[in-house]
Amino acid sequence: MRTKKISVDELALPSSSDVVLDLLFGHAEHQLSAQALCKAGDLFGIGSQSMRVALTRLLQQGKLGKTGRGNYQLNPGGNTLFRDVDDWLHKENRARSWNGRWLGVHVDALARADKTIWRRHDKAIALRGFRPLRKFLYVRPDNLKGTLAQTRAELHALGLIDSALLFEIATLEPQDDAAVRALWDTDMLRLRYRALLDLLARSGKALPKLAQGPAARESLLVGREVIRHIILDPLLPAEMMPTQERHELIDAARQYQAQARSYWSCFLEQE
Repeated sequence: MRTKKISVDELALPSSSDVVLDLLFGHAEHQLSAQALCKAGDLFGIGSQSMRVALTRLLQQGKLGKTGRGNYQLNPGGNTLFRDVDDWLHKENRARSWNGRWLGVHVDALARADKTIWRRHDKAIALRGFRPLRKFLYVRPDNLKGTLAQTRAELHALGLIDSALLFEIATLEPQDDAAVRALWDTDMLRLRYRALLDLLARSGKALPKLAQGPAARESLLVGREVIRHIILDPLLPAEMMPTQERHELIDAARQYQAQARSYWSCFLEQE
């Protein structure tokens, strides 16, 4: 199967809230002025009024704080994804060698009654790489660092439903083991790694030829697509899928982000 090239033009445009959070996460001190954030919004066709509405909404949600008049910073305690987004470079440090066991999560059917709670639960499950094996039963390899209690605490912080049961699975029947392994399309995952590596390489060469504004815009679009993929990576053990492409993608993304920050710094400082 050939790797399909990803075009910058086909990448999803960020919302006003996305622009605010992405720039604050990417900024060294996690704080910027409203003026700078509004200037960034212009690159994506988002007006100042919409950006200021987003700032107010994020403040109300507790995801941002103010450091002074017109200056905003991230509030780690108000964002359940802060650790995942802020620490994407070290994502692989969360994995350990695999002992062949599995982790399971089971939820009661009644848990779906509240759609808002269920969406948060679904997101928590996805962020930790679980896949549905049966209705209301999710599994993943037991190769995440930490005790079962620590994993449960992390999942609950991300939005896992309180009544969910987290447990270890020591062994599976051969046919069930094969069915579980097939839940992850590892061929497609590897193709996506390669496509994103190619996108980073092409964009990295193109950025120096662009003006500051377009270069900053492209770097955010490309960076958020790659980082999103890294954050959602299920961290499968080497026994299920080679890890080299993941290593390469994280390393390439690290270099690209350093390049992107320089373009954003120049753009935001430009009068």
